[in-house]
Amino acid sequence: MVQSVLPHQLIVGSILCQPSIVKDEDLVCIYNCTEPVSNHNDRLTLHQFGNRLLNQDFIFRVKGCCCLVKQNNGRIFQQCAGDGNTLALTAGKPLVPVHHLAGHIASNYIAHPELKPPYLCLVVSGGHSHLVEVLSYTTFRILGRTRDDAAGECFDKCARAMGYPYPGGIHLDKASKNGNPDAFSLPRPKIAGNAYDFSFSGLKTAVVNLLHNTAQKGGTICKEDLAASVQATIAGILTEHTMRAAREHGYSTIAVAGGVSANSGVRAAMQEACDKQGYRLYLPPLHLCGDNGAMIACAGSYAFDAGIRADSSLNASATMELTAWGELGVVKN
Repeated sequence: MVQSVLPHQLIVGSILCQPSIVKDEDLVCIYNCTEPVSNHNDRLTLHQFGNRLLNQDFIFRVKGCCCLVKQNNGRIFQQCAGDGNTLALTAGKPLVPVHHLAGHIASNYIAHPELKPPYLCLVVSGGHSHLVEVLSYTTFRILGRTRDDAAGECFDKCARAMGYPYPGGIHLDKASKNGNPDAFSLPRPKIAGNAYDFSFSGLKTAVVNLLHNTAQKGGTICKEDLAASVQATIAGILTEHTMRAAREHGYSTIAVAGGVSANSGVRAAMQEACDKQGYRLYLPPLHLCGDNGAMIACAGSYAFDAGIRADSSLNASATMELTAWGELGVVKN
């Protein structure tokens, strides 16, 4: 952990920014890129981290403090950006901005240090569904994205319509294990103009209408069968688009990241397709699939090496493109 870190090893302090799971003990994460994977997460309260900054030996080992620059919830983000700036100012260290999606992509580097760009990454969560060419640790090209609902959003909305609590994706995943994925034929929308783009709103609407129409007729639906069918459909769409992009752009290394990468159906479908094509697939461990401080700190370590910096004017940006992140506050050393 931090106590065993040598002076030359890179450490980044990260603010965890996710409004639904913010807890005092999860506010700061220390990432040591040279420690074993099991030691990558040293969680401290903001107060504990501040106390460590009083230790001159600890400050010497800290290379920078990073925080999110792109998050859907503006109020929480504003607070975390301010906290990151305060920590950096207090420690006298550079402030390193990190894009939320870059953090998800970096989650695989923690568990799979042998993974190196370039490769193709499917980033899927409650708010994003992106097919991304990872050209370097801090540069990206987006091949496709959702035109409406994200995959995780579709999971949650379908689950809510079926009576499961929020967030519903995990409940739908569990129910699907006892269901028949071929019980219902659900739509797989095609997008005009970009074969790599996604659309999940039609699938969500089809599930809601199916439930309502059945209820109006006094019928019942096996929720386990519907859950399995929804999961198989979403997993199939994500896998089909990813395999097509890999084939047409010449990638044989594929990664999946984001909260939906924890879904058992998505993981199984991607693994089966990659095995069939002879591709190498990287999946984050379940504890790194959702939003976490370690992934932001890990991405921040690569951003630090790339010379990405921000000053005290750093502010929230709910619309910043992943491709623009590498240009934010760049200072060449």
